[in-house]
Amino acid sequence: IVLGRIAIMLPAMRSAAVGGILLLSLCCSSLVSAEESDGTTAVPVCIAGYTTKHDVTEHSVIDKDIRDIETEMKKDSAPGFAEALKIYNDGKNSRTIDKARTLAEFWPGAHTNTLGLTSTDEPFLKMFDEYEKVKNFNPHEGAVAALKGLDDPKQGNYASDNLVKDWDFRDQVAKKNIKFQVVMVYALHELEIAIEAYVEAKGSELAQTYLDVWWAFYAGSIETGNGVDGYGPYTLAERRSKFFGTGTAVIGNGGVSKVNDILLKATVEISRLMSTAGNAPAMNNIMKCVRAQLKIPLIQGCVMYAYKTDPATEYEPGADTQEGYNGEFARKGELWSFCSGVLPFLHAASPAAASTLLGEVNIKTLADTSKAKWSIIRPLFSAENLNKMGLKCADVGGFVDKNAAMTSATTLNSDFPVCTDTAQAAPADADSAQCAGDWMLKQVATTEGMTPAAAAAIAASPGASAAVRRPAATLPAMLAGVIIAGLIAR
Repeated sequence: IVLGRIAIMLPAMRSAAVGGILLLSLCCSSLVSAEESDGTTAVPVCIAGYTTKHDVTEHSVIDKDIRDIETEMKKDSAPGFAEALKIYNDGKNSRTIDKARTLAEFWPGAHTNTLGLTSTDEPFLKMFDEYEKVKNFNPHEGAVAALKGLDDPKQGNYASDNLVKDWDFRDQVAKKNIKFQVVMVYALHELEIAIEAYVEAKGSELAQTYLDVWWAFYAGSIETGNGVDGYGPYTLAERRSKFFGTGTAVIGNGGVSKVNDILLKATVEISRLMSTAGNAPAMNNIMKCVRAQLKIPLIQGCVMYAYKTDPATEYEPGADTQEGYNGEFARKGELWSFCSGVLPFLHAASPAAASTLLGEVNIKTLADTSKAKWSIIRPLFSAENLNKMGLKCADVGGFVDKNAAMTSATTLNSDFPVCTDTAQAAPADADSAQCAGDWMLKQVATTEGMTPAAAAAIAASPGASAAVRRPAATLPAMLAGVIIAGLIAR
């Protein structure tokens, strides 16, 4: 009887074996322990809907350093900020082959790599370097100054200025600079190296490893896809998208940001192209798309907080309180951090516009009693300037009108509507028009390899795809299928 039942089940067993092998090849993060840093192995892990081809777990957990830094800063105390600085400088949760990986190494590390690239080869980083030559500050030094709480002639008077020394202001500048500038630029740096490794025929495995590291840093280990619990650059696009009406994507991992949808699809497509030779032109076009997309969340943040911090706007009529997360000091900290991140590529598009923006948000002159003027900042993000940065008006979007869940009950779309594109050509290295092709039509996200609780939460969310809602085969079933298939083949 048993043999008869096995005979009946053989076709299903063969299917289970094939399915089991496929799922194992897609994501086996639950089967292995993480290797350290550059000692990556050809074992996939799943991060915010992307299945890597190498175990980059140790890279991805750098987001836990950011989490712990934020936890320490919330104490609003000198010992708390000192411990946050220690974590930033010395590391805590992530390791390379022989030492702790540190966030403090990211900014200088973005300027060198084993393939011999320099910052001049990476257009995005070059904009930051060129702007630093003009204005003498960068996001890494800004974060360190905010954590130290000392007066700095370049980064601001964190010990003596009434606004800048405030715990809430310092907290916002430090964590926003780290997550959305330092880590974002370094993650992109890894992606640039991946393309260079492919072009220089360094081997598809090496190129793929750098590609996997890019996503590990961009999303982080805690992120599932919806942007709620993560600590990496990925979260910003999700959070800002609701204010600007750009949260219309169905990524399949619980996320809705058009930016993250495009970046995930671009990552998967680059991985596919790396498997065969001759795809450098296609990859270069996708990189133009990627560089353009990474500008959008920072622009949205700058525009949003310019609107929030000026009491003359319709965002929140009435006087602001100074203290607390939603207080005036915290909002000004976010205004400075986001806009300082925009300044390098606004300067590349229009030095005059960048100069005007700096005049409104400069940490060296923005006092506790002063206000950045929305009427001055708003025109700086014109269609012409956005197009010069390689963006379309629809990429940035416009304020959602009078919606307490998205913007505020009094925010007016007319204060920042979606603009109309001009005939201005995009720069050579960033162009959202390149976010097009068959690769943009594919559903690529997966929840395979996530914890059951995280996967279930995403599957139940409105943004989940039918593919995500399908239950995954259990590990015992997969292994059983593989074993039986081997017996049958004998």
